[in-house]
Parts: sequence; C-alpha cells; structure tokens
Amino acid sequence: MLLVLLAASALVFVIACSNVANLILTRTVRREGELATRAALGASTGALRRMLLAESLLLCGAGARGRCMERAAAGSHPGPLRLALLGPALSI
Repeated sequence: MLLVLLAASALVFVIACSNVANLILTRTVRREGELATRAALGASTGALRRMLLAESLLLCGAGARGRCMERAAAGSHPGPLRLALLGPALSI
C-alpha cells in the first residue's frame, strides 16, 4: 500500500514539474523578440540567462510566499518553510 501511495505522489510531482516547465518555456517563446532585441543590442547569452533565471526565481518565490500566507490565513500548522518565508508577516 505504501509503494502505491509513493508511486502516486511521484506521478503527481512529475506532472507538476512538467506543468511549471511548460509555463516557463511558453513565457520564453513569447518573449523571443525581446530576447533577440537584447542580444542585438549587445547582451551576452549569459546575461540573458541570468535575467530569465532571476525572473523565474522571483515568480517561484512569490508563489511560494502566497501559498504560505494562504495556509497561514487558514490556520494550518506552521512549517519551517512558512516560518522562513513569512517572517514579519507572522506577527500580523
């Protein structure tokens, strides 16, 4: 029974990761013109990659913080991620 639950959770995790990767890829394809313009103006590929990575990390962090705040409003048990991300918001 435990192995079935482990397999099911692994499948859900893989589906979630592929959805996030697909969303990031779609955003990048839509911005292809902007990236081409930046490259034509002299931006290196490393600079473009760092910019895209920074934006992705910012969006992921904002999503995680929003989810933690949603759980805090619902009154669920404080986990280490919630405590680390919310910090001052816990005293509200």
